[in-house]
Amino acid sequence: MERHARILVEGRDPAARIPLTYLDGTPVLDRRGRPRFYSAAADSFAGLGHRRARERELRRQAARAAEASRVAAETARVRSEARLGILPPPGKLASVDLDALIIAGPLGAVGLPVGVLRSLQVLAQGKRHPVAALISAGHWRDEAALAAALDAARPRLAATGLRICRRKGGWRLAAAVL
Repeated sequence: MERHARILVEGRDPAARIPLTYLDGTPVLDRRGRPRFYSAAADSFAGLGHRRARERELRRQAARAAEASRVAAETARVRSEARLGILPPPGKLASVDLDALIIAGPLGAVGLPVGVLRSLQVLAQGKRHPVAALISAGHWRDEAALAAALDAARPRLAATGLRICRRKGGWRLAAAVL
């Protein structure tokens, strides 16, 4: 016969701890051999942690969707400003012209600030580069300043068909997924 736990809560204080027992009257024990108790107060919050985690995840997803739509709208606006006739040399994904303050990608060229272009010039060489090399090239205070500047430049890079791939092994320029 399978043993089932029973809970008797009639006429009890909701804050009281009620011992859990099986149908045959033996106490329910935890892994350490201690008796387990039912608490009506704890039961009312049983699913709350899961609900809060789900709500946090929904808020994160909404924020990601809002950021993606903002970047898409900004990219569409910047595409009208992109110089379509300027492309990188054949065989290269991107090229940086510091004199003209532009970066050229597969879809055209756009202008960017000189600090960002110096960092992107390192990335345009190909392969992955450590963050320290990008910080020193663009004269950034720290990685947070570099990341903020590159995040601000993300719509302009997307208009040229480029994106920045950030990994533990270093950062690199990659073709944007269109």
